[in-house]
Amino acid sequence: MVLEKIKEILEKCVRCGKCRARCPSLDASDEGTPRWEIYSPRGRMRLAEGLLEGKVTPTRKLQDALYTCFVCNQCVEECPSMAGISDVIIETRRQLVKGGNAPEDVVQVQDTIIESSNIFDMEQEERVELWSMDVEELVEGKINKPADLLYFVGCQASFRGNLARIPVRMVQILEKLDINYTLLGEQEECCGDPLELTGASKEEIKALASRNIEKIKKLGVKEVIFTCPGCYRMFKQVYPEILGMVLTFKMSMISEFLLAKIKTGDIDLSSIPAGRVVYHDPCELGRHMSMYDPPRELIKSIPGIDFVEFKENRENSVCCGMGGGVAMHDRHVSNLQARKKAHAIDESEAEIVITHCPACFQGISNATMRIEKEDNSTVRVMDLVELIALAMGIKD
Repeated sequence: MVLEKIKEILEKCVRCGKCRARCPSLDASDEGTPRWEIYSPRGRMRLAEGLLEGKVTPTRKLQDALYTCFVCNQCVEECPSMAGISDVIIETRRQLVKGGNAPEDVVQVQDTIIESSNIFDMEQEERVELWSMDVEELVEGKINKPADLLYFVGCQASFRGNLARIPVRMVQILEKLDINYTLLGEQEECCGDPLELTGASKEEIKALASRNIEKIKKLGVKEVIFTCPGCYRMFKQVYPEILGMVLTFKMSMISEFLLAKIKTGDIDLSSIPAGRVVYHDPCELGRHMSMYDPPRELIKSIPGIDFVEFKENRENSVCCGMGGGVAMHDRHVSNLQARKKAHAIDESEAEIVITHCPACFQGISNATMRIEKEDNSTVRVMDLVELIALAMGIKD
């Protein structure tokens, strides 16, 4: 989709401004007051139109306006004209990248992914070694072995140390369920989500997608499970479109996979001392992929859980601040959004915040650091996989 092809979407926008009311980046100022119109969805649509018509030049201010969008899809939910505003943002970013007018920090991250196959510029040999040190005996023998089920770990959980708990608990769960599975290991490459969101060329994303799909096909995989909404969205929504093909294997978020096991009686969950639990809807899983119920059903299936909702939840969930590549370009704006999430967490009076996304885990962790309680207690952040593992009796 080149910029000219999004003209139809631009024409749907009637400039009503309803999208402004809930745009997180519009309110991301130190004073807590709305910023200039160019930081709103409506303003960004006007900028895209200006670029299309040659009336606007790609200045630094325009870069900031377009790359401080969290691509959270809240504007899409609000738009009465059903304009695909997020699509316009991404395609406009793509034109900036193509023309050599994207922010240097964003381009550097894109180059890193393309050159090293991961977002952290780490050696691919470390993709499994780093997170699996404590479960090496479970993982060995699972790398690139034919199996019906494949667990696609993703870059965040593979390389970011404090997220290793997610794949560790995942393989422990699979082991306890006696499920034969496989991992791509060092052959796994970035799914391309950061490239897609920041406007990298479709050719580069297609190359990553093709290599990942080819490796999975060779293993005879019938189902791929994900603990990262970004990876899940890329495989289920972007890959078929960009590759022009229907993927032959099933794709499931781990909440769907485990919930199905519970319903068939394959998983028995015990009561755990969790306290008051609240669930955060990741933008890419919720507003982008419309998955709201499976994570909640999974949490509620644990006996004795005191489950509560955020005041703003499901399609109105407050973004954690880590979406859309904003943290790559403007960490300050990302942190300001984390403050808003901190307020929502504090208001919920929850003792545990459950995430279902590695990036959200980072954002929520940043948010909870800003919460000061009178009794000096702290808010615990857990991934959904950790919570289920605990209820299954997996503790180490």
